[in-house]
Amino acid sequence: MKAFRKVIEIDPRDTLGYYNLGCSYFAMGRYEEAEKSWREAIRYDRRKKERGEERGEMPRVSVTILKRTVSFHSYKSLGSLYKERSEINKAIESYGKAVEIFPTDAECYYEFGKLYLQKGDNENTKKNFEKYLQYGTGRENEVREIKKLNEKRK
Repeated sequence: MKAFRKVIEIDPRDTLGYYNLGCSYFAMGRYEEAEKSWREAIRYDRRKKERGEERGEMPRVSVTILKRTVSFHSYKSLGSLYKERSEINKAIESYGKAVEIFPTDAECYYEFGKLYLQKGDNENTKKNFEKYLQYGTGRENEVREIKKLNEKRK
């Protein structure tokens, strides 16, 4: 965390500094601070985009290798944070913003499916798990099984 704070001290608009600081806070269970850092990352990432400083997917090396924008990762991380705090609607909203930025991210659709399943929304559960199966790999058997069980409940 010290290193990421130093990065932000040197460049107060460094989106990766805020993103990685948020990841550090999240790992330590300091959710409010994680949320604040990720929101700052999104804010500065948007400003870069508005000024035309960031074009397309530019990989940068940090704690993680990012092939997608910092805003995408920050929204996705906020989704995880809200899911952890059982704030389902906020989690859905954050994952939704991530999908707006990168519409083929299978993991977001997997998380959507699980969140809608918690809400008892069978239609959106099915729709999002189908999207996962379209874009993702690794959890196909689990997703198919959940879909099957969900359809039996109708």
